[in-house]
Amino acid sequence: MMSRFALLLALTVITSANPVSAQSVDWLTDYNQAVTKAKETGKPIFIDCFADWCVWCHRLEKEVYTDPSFLRFSQGFVTLRINVEDQAEGSRIAEQFQVDSLPSMLFIEPDGTLLDRVNGFVPANELISEIQSIWKLTQKEKLMLNDWQTEQKLGEEYLFRDMNREAEIRFTKILATTGVPDNQKESAYFSLALSQYYQGKEGAALSTLNRYLETYVDGNSAEDVLLLLSQIYIETDQKDKARTILEQFITKFPGSENVKRAKEVLAHLNS
Repeated sequence: MMSRFALLLALTVITSANPVSAQSVDWLTDYNQAVTKAKETGKPIFIDCFADWCVWCHRLEKEVYTDPSFLRFSQGFVTLRINVEDQAEGSRIAEQFQVDSLPSMLFIEPDGTLLDRVNGFVPANELISEIQSIWKLTQKEKLMLNDWQTEQKLGEEYLFRDMNREAEIRFTKILATTGVPDNQKESAYFSLALSQYYQGKEGAALSTLNRYLETYVDGNSAEDVLLLLSQIYIETDQKDKARTILEQFITKFPGSENVKRAKEVLAHLNS
């Protein structure tokens, strides 16, 4: 396990502005070689996922990866480029990290833990800022165990980035941590359910939502909880339960802007 000193050193390296020593990024093309180098140096790995046909991937290569600020920044991590359509290692890595759009940039620990995912073309300064913000949070998470505020920030960031597995881990930690304010735990329940739902874990999401309703009868997220609950019941062909939840929603939140749609869905279920 990396020591506190090593973590701080890595953070210093990744945010430093050392002189550029090359005019292009020193890309590796072998994943195992990148992992070995990352473990030797203690640096995280930046993975550029591309395909030959991807126009925006080529634009990243020409405009972002040659930018002096990115060249300085890239010295703080191991850089790896993979062709996600090579039907070999690149395709395997893309499947492992669920790369389903291009361009896609991954930021991972030497042990393969995903730290950040950036999709689409992003200018150099925005890409650096994006990676730095998540990196700082993940390092703080390691240094400060049971820091629910950091877990919450990471969970929200990951949920926003569609990194739902990573978000689920953080919101689960919040619910298991003592001393978390009740309103924050309430919020974590719904966010956890969302992260589970987006992963296709309908059963886990249903369990989380029902635990919420048992704990927070009139909670701030109750409206959203009932709507998501009814949606999952419909998708899992539990129509009777969906009807009950929608009727409960309409009664409990008569002034909601979602009542009209809820009534339409209920009428369809009753037809």
